[in-house]
Amino acid sequence: MQLRCSLKVGLRQCAAEMVAAQKFNEINNIPIATIYGSVTSGTVWRFLKLEAKTLTIDLNDYAVPPVAHF
Repeated sequence: MQLRCSLKVGLRQCAAEMVAAQKFNEINNIPIATIYGSVTSGTVWRFLKLEAKTLTIDLNDYAVPPVAHF
């Protein structure tokens, strides 16, 4: 339950930062059509994409597999 909550908070913050990056690019005449973002809990990732005024959030959780210790 805690994991879902932290990802939701992260998604909102990431989306706000993506919009800010888009506005910065527009003001500075930097033609970037798509802004990508991601959030993580440390073991699970979610990905976002901002094109024009459309924000797409991939609702799949992408888990990071354990790293083998040597």
